[in-house]
Amino acid sequence: MLTESTRPDQSCPESLPGSLDALFGARNAVVRGMFACPGARVQELVDLDLGDIELDRLNQVTLTGKGRKQRIVPIWEETANAIKHYLELRHQAGINSDALLLNARGERITRFGINYITERSVRKAERDCPSLRGRHVTAHTFRHTVALQMGQSNVDIFAIKEMLGHADIRTTSKYVEINIEI
Repeated sequence: MLTESTRPDQSCPESLPGSLDALFGARNAVVRGMFACPGARVQELVDLDLGDIELDRLNQVTLTGKGRKQRIVPIWEETANAIKHYLELRHQAGINSDALLLNARGERITRFGINYITERSVRKAERDCPSLRGRHVTAHTFRHTVALQMGQSNVDIFAIKEMLGHADIRTTSKYVEINIEI
């Protein structure tokens, strides 16, 4: 459990005292990185445990998707570094938990917490990218973006299916159809 006497809005790092500011900023960077690559689902992030992460030899995570189906996916070096930084800050703060992502109470973050972080990040990005204003951008939007980018890069549809953890190739083919229209 985090021990600040007052708990400001933990998903808005600019409002936090120094150590919590860094901790929650680092956590939020991990969330954004996991959306960008490998295109994780919100629940997959919620369920991530420290034992699901491999950063020593390979930068990869084991995600548990729908139907408790597991898949091992690579992550970018930037995301791996963000995870390492976040874990170091947690260690310095004396926070010990099997869950990767924690809320202000030191408990596993919820779907609502992830969605709130996403919403706050998008609102902050609107300052630099005004075209985001008025758009409905959710955590799942990032997942769609990953699939579209892979399709535009001519990644095999079966590789996209495996990366996203789709059970049925027809789900993945929707992304390819959208890509053709673009």
